[in-house]
Amino acid sequence: IQNVQSGWQPAEEAPAPEPPAQEDPCGECAGTAGLPEQNGPDRGNDLPRLWEEPQPADDRTVRLRRHVMDALEGWQFYRHLAKRTRGTDARMLNSMAADQHKEARKLAAAYFLLTGLRYWPSELLGVPSISSYWGALRNRYQAEQRQENAYRLASDAWEDPDLLALYAALIEGCQRRSGQLRSLLEQDIT
Repeated sequence: IQNVQSGWQPAEEAPAPEPPAQEDPCGECAGTAGLPEQNGPDRGNDLPRLWEEPQPADDRTVRLRRHVMDALEGWQFYRHLAKRTRGTDARMLNSMAADQHKEARKLAAAYFLLTGLRYWPSELLGVPSISSYWGALRNRYQAEQRQENAYRLASDAWEDPDLLALYAALIEGCQRRSGQLRSLLEQDIT
């Protein structure tokens, strides 16, 4: 109150001095060369927005999404089937479920590396319909064979050595699970 009565006013603050310009040590880094444009799909982030496709989806990436979903469905099926049995059968089915889950993670990672989009549709999984244990083993055996063929066809579309190695491992996994299902059926028949 005294300052107002005496007519004293606080001094205006001087603007902060600008920092000295730094020289470009390499001579090539000036500007934003090599950085994503601010108005592109990345908008300065390392990931596109969820609803944006960074590139048009092609048949190969659509197929890769289908493979992720198929592996998750297999994981779900083996988990539910394992609950209907005990002992070594349950342990083998749980191991097969874990194998399918691991494969789904690898496929989802490959999809992310190709597109920049995360794809993990586990919320779309329903409870599998299992009418009989033996019938379920037979159906799953046939599904593993179909999946193996799908992986073979998909691997023909890629030239990338990492994806070719991934598909080779997925094919081996289908063959291993088919053998395990066959052995479960052979043990349970007697």
